[in-house]
Amino acid sequence: MAPPFARTRDEAQLYLDLHPCERCGSIDVAWESALVSAEGALARSYFGRCPGCGVEREVVFRLPDVRTQKNAADLVHFGGPEPSELLDPGEWLWVADLSAANVPVDGGLAARRALAIAAAAMDEILKFVPPGADRVPAAAFWSERGLRLRDQEPGRFRRERLAIVRDSYRSQLPSQPILRVQGEHSQPPPPDWDTARGPVVAQANELLAEVYAAREAGRFDRVEELADRIAALRERYVALLPARTVARCPYTGAPVEWPLDDGDLDGWFWRYDAPARRLPPVPPTWTAMTGAMSLRAPLTPAPFECRPGPGVPFVVPRLLGATGARAVLAEVPVGRHVGWAVTYFGTQPPREYLVRLWGAARCPVVDGAGGWSGWVDASDGIADYDFDLEPWVASGQLRWIAPGDPDAELRTGLDGCPFVGLTGPRAAQTIFQGVAQDG
Repeated sequence: MAPPFARTRDEAQLYLDLHPCERCGSIDVAWESALVSAEGALARSYFGRCPGCGVEREVVFRLPDVRTQKNAADLVHFGGPEPSELLDPGEWLWVADLSAANVPVDGGLAARRALAIAAAAMDEILKFVPPGADRVPAAAFWSERGLRLRDQEPGRFRRERLAIVRDSYRSQLPSQPILRVQGEHSQPPPPDWDTARGPVVAQANELLAEVYAAREAGRFDRVEELADRIAALRERYVALLPARTVARCPYTGAPVEWPLDDGDLDGWFWRYDAPARRLPPVPPTWTAMTGAMSLRAPLTPAPFECRPGPGVPFVVPRLLGATGARAVLAEVPVGRHVGWAVTYFGTQPPREYLVRLWGAARCPVVDGAGGWSGWVDASDGIADYDFDLEPWVASGQLRWIAPGDPDAELRTGLDGCPFVGLTGPRAAQTIFQGVAQDG
């Protein structure tokens, strides 16, 4: 069987990164390479010892007859105009999502490289769209990951949507590489969360309002016209969300960093019926996250319903009824508002998932290994909550993180706890177009 065909070193290295050791799952191989002959053709062998289990690994790639030239300004170069034979469109989309979700907010070369990979990966998907076609054909998918993504979100493989998302990544890149020279100013870094959020949210809400107006008028053709732009902005917004520390596992000490919109409540993260979110890796002990919000006027108008929780933090006693269950309370500022995240942990799998994720109408289901297996409906309400935190803190079942603590150190006991005795609405709060009401 002929070795797989790699168009460039970047594509070969990406393939190696996506295919861990079959014995132990490690990808941390210090690869060396050498030119070899494979079935009479020029090839390159990548070889090295797996640090996880010690097995010797080797992957051989066929090489192109004519190498494509890499632009000096490009940080990555996966190949020429022909589609990849190593990764299918779904895998390229997975690479783009992963890279865009991990752009450092402080800018710099790492941020530029992550955005460059995301944009280049979107370009690779577009290479699978035949001339004159409006989407990637089903026959272009062959990997398990790719087929799963296509089945879950087929609309993401439409030509127009792919180009919009690619261009949004490109728009964040400086026109020239970032060069750091002593005594000189570097090129400006890509926009970070604080600068990029406002325009994205404003454009997204303007389009959403237009969609709602078109629906009311029965102009469903206009709704369809706007669908791709809405979807692309949603992806752009989700990729921008910064990860904030909301808890620390009481059992392992591992931090829980949740991608969330801490700029204001007009972002789609807080859109109750259709929140725009990406779920992060969590400790295997994670079971749920609820939250509350003390609202501060004025409230920014948004064309969707936002339900950030009651006005003071609470616990859900039945989640703490399991043997060894613990919760962690942390303050999470959201613009001018003061939010609180309450995260639940346990050594036993939860028996039920009927607690909504903070600000959402449903609950994500953990797979017990730090990942996710889907979403379920939830029906918890005020009757399920206990706002008297003092006994829970005193018992040690509710631990807390001091506001503004950069180390997110877990604390126990009532001494110095700022969350006991807070005053505010003990009812669900609903916000629509800048107006808040209970319920």
